[in-house]
Amino acid sequence: MGSDRVSRSPWLSHLIFRCREVHGGGQAMAGQWRAAAHGALFSLAAVVAGVASGQIADQPGLRTPQVLVVPQEPRRSPVELTQDAQAAPASVTVIQKAELDRKAITTYGDVFRGVPGMWVNEYGQGGVAYGLSMRGFDDGNHGRDVAVFLDGVPLNVSASQHTNGYIDLAQLIPELISRVDVTRGPFSPFVGNHAVAGSVQLYTDVAPVSSTRASVDNFGRYRVVPILATSAGPGKLLVAAEASDGRGYTDNSRVQRLNLFSRYVFPMLEGLGAFRMQAYEGDADAPGYLNRQAIENGSLRERSALSPGIGDTKVQQNLVFNYRSNDAEGRDGGGWLVNLYVINDERNRWAAFAPPQIPPLAGNLSQEKDKLQQFGGEVRKTASFDTGAMPSQASVGVQANQENLDAQNFSTDQARQVISRSVNRRIDTSTVAGYGQYQVKPVEPLKLTVGVRYDHFETRIRAGADDTTVPAAVRWTDGQWSPKLGMALRVFQAGEYQAELFANAARGLKAPWPFGELTATPALRISPLTSYEAGIQGATSDNRVFWRLSLWQTRQERESAFNPASLRLESFGSTQRDGVDLEAQWQLTDAVRLFGNYSRVDARSRTAAAGQQAISNVPDYVVALGVHSLRTFGLHRVDLSLVDLLIGPKPLNAERSLETGSYHRVTARAAYGHESWRGATVFLSLIAYPGANRNLNETSFDFGGFVAASPKAPYRAIVGVTIPF
Repeated sequence: MGSDRVSRSPWLSHLIFRCREVHGGGQAMAGQWRAAAHGALFSLAAVVAGVASGQIADQPGLRTPQVLVVPQEPRRSPVELTQDAQAAPASVTVIQKAELDRKAITTYGDVFRGVPGMWVNEYGQGGVAYGLSMRGFDDGNHGRDVAVFLDGVPLNVSASQHTNGYIDLAQLIPELISRVDVTRGPFSPFVGNHAVAGSVQLYTDVAPVSSTRASVDNFGRYRVVPILATSAGPGKLLVAAEASDGRGYTDNSRVQRLNLFSRYVFPMLEGLGAFRMQAYEGDADAPGYLNRQAIENGSLRERSALSPGIGDTKVQQNLVFNYRSNDAEGRDGGGWLVNLYVINDERNRWAAFAPPQIPPLAGNLSQEKDKLQQFGGEVRKTASFDTGAMPSQASVGVQANQENLDAQNFSTDQARQVISRSVNRRIDTSTVAGYGQYQVKPVEPLKLTVGVRYDHFETRIRAGADDTTVPAAVRWTDGQWSPKLGMALRVFQAGEYQAELFANAARGLKAPWPFGELTATPALRISPLTSYEAGIQGATSDNRVFWRLSLWQTRQERESAFNPASLRLESFGSTQRDGVDLEAQWQLTDAVRLFGNYSRVDARSRTAAAGQQAISNVPDYVVALGVHSLRTFGLHRVDLSLVDLLIGPKPLNAERSLETGSYHRVTARAAYGHESWRGATVFLSLIAYPGANRNLNETSFDFGGFVAASPKAPYRAIVGVTIPF
């Protein structure tokens, strides 16, 4: 059989809409394809320059990017009646456009670094999905326990053969993201499966500035992002692209991406509708996981590659429609919300899980191939009214999602030529959910929130004739009611300063993994969890000062996860996680903002034997300290940012006989602009892992016979330029 590279589709259709602000205001890819695609991208950059400089009717003159130290929007109090996640009676972090523009973003993982209680594991193994983790859940399972949505579209893949809830955000173009809502814990009734650690809602920018951004790092990896925003007929048209190519720190590491994005927003049925189309394609070579002990004793270079052929490819096309009625008034009022989507995704990964040899290992590779067709939608109605004399707001909605996955696994040689097939399954997973949320203010300083959600799942698995390791057919169905309760009370108010108490309790769930659990145990039930949180927070009305302290606990039943040591799914039984989060920010002057946060967690199995209760790949604590400064000196504008992340030690096995050390990840960014540059800026970003062998601690796993590591570059420097039009 021949090489099984991903088949490429000519376009990707992805639509998004956020309605509040819009209206009124192997080796490498084939050389010929890459040259044509990248040439088209640079042509688009030229079109952006030509069109935006004089042909965009609603953008007269040149716009200087608004990079602000203070947040763009006022803080939402948890006693407000609103759908805004920031006002939920729970620990929520909102990252707005101004802050995203100031981050040293090299990959999508950098969007989330520094969020209180959240950490990122960037595996360094090509384009595989990173570990996004919080609330004491494992960072080695590709974000499976965080439910992530982009403009209302669910991005976790339940049926993936790699892990249950595999979340790959490689198709994100960070420059197009205007807001990120991070809710810690399963407290939102608007999300269900996979939100055991929490949920993330990403929104694309409704009013981007036409521009071109280009950058290159010290390894020669470049990135170009042209953006064109203009009026078109009755609506607004956005066309953007992203191309990146280049090597990484380790040998045989190379990632190439091409991303095309378009969106059209238009008046529709007394509201606004939008279509978004996107096409993404990526190809990567990777070094494989290296023997950490061999690196530390000097017998193996940390930049070595395990074996040729390791890496992955991915193509995705999706189409999304969004609608919100005018009476929605952003996220605060009533109205209708509709999201519909269709996604086609094909992913291949080639890997070798074995201790590296010197010279490099000459063995076969394991290939995972997932071909996914996904479609679904959501309809929500929100109304604001009075219950007697008490202000109230209610939201009700339904969601449906269908995943049809063809999962295959092959043995290949190092040229990725197929030798044999071991897995050949069709997995169809249907999810239907209904939810409701009611908020009421019995008295002005008090808000009560009651929510309920029901999720119903149905999965069918059919094995091919050559897949004899599982039953020929499996049908599984189950459902769960998940109540949500919350309270927020303003306990102090003096002038512009106020403080609030908040508390919430919720039930969440994790449906079984179709590929790994239901094929082995068709009678398995949903894994339920309960979570509790209580805290206090205070802030000034202009958000110059903000702080929050929260205590939380989560208990989960029948928890399981993939163990890289045994290459099998293993059960933790009943688990418990206890933690504390502390965060604060202080606008020291109009030009300087200080911020910091600290999170500590104790994650353990309640049913394992004494001394074997640790949950692996969960750091004991996470600390972030940072400063942002923005100053103007006459015609000069200087924007500085410095952030130090300290990640504590994490166990690599249940006995804690193996664990990583703590490590710092320091990021610094400096941007400079001059009045005569008409809004253009140049920037320099630096990412460093200071200390001997500290660059081995982010990605280390117990592979049984050895500790596997994926070394990070001790430092990475990126220089670039942003030119608005």
